Amino acid sequence: MSFNDPSLGAMLDAWLSYLDQAGFKIGVRERLQVQRLLVQLSVRGELVQHRSATEVLAFIRPLLCTKPEQQRQYASLLAQFTTQQRADDHSSDPNPANRNSPQTDPESRKFKRWHAVLLIGALVLLTIIALGIWNPFQPPIDPSKGGFSATNGDSAQSLPSPPLTPEPPPPELTFEFAQPSIPVAPAIPEWFSAARPTLLTVGGASLLMLLWLLWAHWRRQLYLQNTRTDREIEQFFLTDPNPVPLEPAPTIIRSAARLMRQPYAGQRTALDSLTTIRATLQAGGVLSLRYRLLKQTPEYLVLIDQRHPADHHAAYSDALIAALMQNGVAADVLYFEGAPQTGCWRMRTGAQGRERFGQTTFAELAARYAGHRLLMFAEALALVDEVTGLPRHWVTFLNAFPQRAWLTPMPLNAWSWAEQAADEQGFLVLPMQPESLATAAGWFSAGQLGLAVGADWPLNYPSLLRDNALAWVIQRNAPPDTVQEELLFQLRDYLGAQRFQWLCACSIFPAISPAMTLVLGREINADSRDLMLGMAAIGALPWFRHAFMPAWLRLQLVHRLNSTSEAHFRQIIEKRLIHAIDKGKGAPLLTLARHKRLLAAWLHRRRGPARDVVLVDFLHRGPLVRLAQRLPEVLRKRLFHQGMPAYGIAKGLLWLLPAGLLFGLLGWKGESILIDPVSAPPGDPAIPVTLVLIPSGSFNFGDPPGKSVQIAKPFYLGKYEVTYAQYDDYIQAQQQKGIQVKSPDTATGGRGNQPVVYVDYKDAVDYAAWLSERTKLSCRLPTEFEWEYAARAGTPTKYYWGGDVGKNNANCDGCGSRWDNQQAAPVGQFKANPWKLHDMSGNVWEWTCSDYSNDSQNNAPQQCASDSFARVVRGGSWGSNPDIVRSSVRYDYHPDFRLGFRVLCESPIE
Repeated sequence: MSFNDPSLGAMLDAWLSYLDQAGFKIGVRERLQVQRLLVQLSVRGELVQHRSATEVLAFIRPLLCTKPEQQRQYASLLAQFTTQQRADDHSSDPNPANRNSPQTDPESRKFKRWHAVLLIGALVLLTIIALGIWNPFQPPIDPSKGGFSATNGDSAQSLPSPPLTPEPPPPELTFEFAQPSIPVAPAIPEWFSAARPTLLTVGGASLLMLLWLLWAHWRRQLYLQNTRTDREIEQFFLTDPNPVPLEPAPTIIRSAARLMRQPYAGQRTALDSLTTIRATLQAGGVLSLRYRLLKQTPEYLVLIDQRHPADHHAAYSDALIAALMQNGVAADVLYFEGAPQTGCWRMRTGAQGRERFGQTTFAELAARYAGHRLLMFAEALALVDEVTGLPRHWVTFLNAFPQRAWLTPMPLNAWSWAEQAADEQGFLVLPMQPESLATAAGWFSAGQLGLAVGADWPLNYPSLLRDNALAWVIQRNAPPDTVQEELLFQLRDYLGAQRFQWLCACSIFPAISPAMTLVLGREINADSRDLMLGMAAIGALPWFRHAFMPAWLRLQLVHRLNSTSEAHFRQIIEKRLIHAIDKGKGAPLLTLARHKRLLAAWLHRRRGPARDVVLVDFLHRGPLVRLAQRLPEVLRKRLFHQGMPAYGIAKGLLWLLPAGLLFGLLGWKGESILIDPVSAPPGDPAIPVTLVLIPSGSFNFGDPPGKSVQIAKPFYLGKYEVTYAQYDDYIQAQQQKGIQVKSPDTATGGRGNQPVVYVDYKDAVDYAAWLSERTKLSCRLPTEFEWEYAARAGTPTKYYWGGDVGKNNANCDGCGSRWDNQQAAPVGQFKANPWKLHDMSGNVWEWTCSDYSNDSQNNAPQQCASDSFARVVRGGSWGSNPDIVRSSVRYDYHPDFRLGFRVLCESPIE
């Protein structure tokens, strides 16, 4: 489970509302607390350890329970909520892939693999046509060989009457339905000669478009990596041959360091010889000892709030402290996240870059550094609990530090009750400016207090970011246009025109790093003071604290670069990309990725973390792209992926390319390709239906095992779930009789060999009746006893392959297959059970003809129920957890629900 998973967000929102109705008083503050915790866990990589959203909801209990009775009530409420959610999911849509589909997130709309496979198949087919290999003639079929046949294995024979106890392995009975077809002769329509120039023009234009797309992809083969490494890319480092130092003004730092190093009278004493002699003489020779306090050099403990390894506020604080230490100030620097009570640590440079070590608590720091001066670089909210508004527990140890100062990244106009609380705890609260270090130094050494804030220092911090800054980081979906415009106006007012262009330039890259921010800032701010000023202002924004900016905001900022800045930054970025390909040396800025397989990358260009829409849109925004950007928004979204022409044409237009190439080939070799549509062969296609013989026997029903159930007669059961192709054959046969049958909706994986879903109980029964009529057998849905007996196949374990779900044994949410929690798999993709039945666990829910009853283990009949409000369904689906796909699990669904099924035929046994 990932924090970016839309199903977790929806379930979390519903759970907090559920708790609020139960009397837990869940407000905006509690929601932000939960979001902050989940973001921190996600950044640390700890959230992925939870396998389900339910476990995440149980994990956040300490944040939401303020009373002991609430702690006890939480677990029972969570169980009720989970049960209710499962019931709501079943009643709304039995297709888990539709319920958990991430289509609402623009970043999660990936180019599906099967589109690429079909497109490759279309290109291969067109190549075969061009080479003249494809033969439009179909060989004639002897009508005497059509109709129904039964085969056992590979040889055809008449359907046997098997014994009651067949010897393993059970034979497979295959039914094939075939219709005779007739030869097709080619015919050239009269209109072909007139249409040939148009067809060649369309084909040529499609070929040029295809070549242009390949060229455009070759141009944009470089992308910046956002989160993780894709196995199809190789790594480079975007480097800077002339790294930009972040240095405060030397005059300010030297003045502050001199005051901070100034010795002070400590607690230790020593004999004062001169004063002692003078006192002894005055006392008439009587020894009178006099002592003086020894002066000592002050030492500092520095604590820096670091929310992310690329936290700009922490990088800015490091620069200030490093400058002081270079000027002789003795300081120990530690870091914390959010609040020091959660633990503080040091940083060192290792093989993997800067890494944490030496974690300790604030209580231990207070004991070890007692008497030191304390410097805090953090937001004042680290001092108070946002839920209660009271000081946090670590405040009780502040008495160990007699002198302490707090430097906050918030400008003066944004100070609130949190800064007031820090002042009440004895901190000298100052804005994070180099001048503030001199103020703190004067206050430490001589008790003098005076702060002069520069006139160009940003003061108007955006009001939209003050109380819910974290919400703007994790908000993946774009807010309303009016809110976006207001946010951008406040950012421009806070930063000023020049630094706002700097912010826009930082949004070009998907990854945010202080080094890259400095490189871009150097192109705007030539003066070192302006660079420090802008870095402090930008570093206070939440996206630079957590090193993540959502795509919708990046798009808005990139489009607000003025023409001069846009051209300048595009040139700079392209030079650095080329420098990275040449593996030039320098200070590392960002991780770079390049695709090895260009064609595969072009076909899958919307998949994987290394493809970044905003960067591609910025680097390849030519005249045609600018013209396309002026199209109406509705038309632009339909023509281009996510409305950005530089990234690629929309999926629908992409499929027009093979059609255009086919038109071109048609105009080129029309005489050998065109056929008369009137001569197309009528009738149904050949659709196989495979049944497997299930022997008679007995088994213990349920889990834990219940009563022993005897299956008196063998029967034949579908080897696979009924597929769309088989069901479409049934629909076509009924329509030929004048009977209208509703075609079920297409599932996520398509039709064909996919198991049919969206079939209610009556439709499944009607299909079995039609199959009985067509095969002259007695076919129906299995009872739940027959289903479980066949699913177990003589095995006593939870699953027919063992007691653990394992990996790639079935299709469910946690079964380890590539279809897990996404869509149904084509039938027969997993290992069959001992009786050669496939997909008895997972994939799609299957109807049985049994009535659902709470005491079914003891009193339920083995015959099909004539009428029932709730029918038993078995097997679980691709969205069920592993416990649901056990052989013994039974659920109840109303007959109007739409699920899958397989058929049972019993006439051959009788």
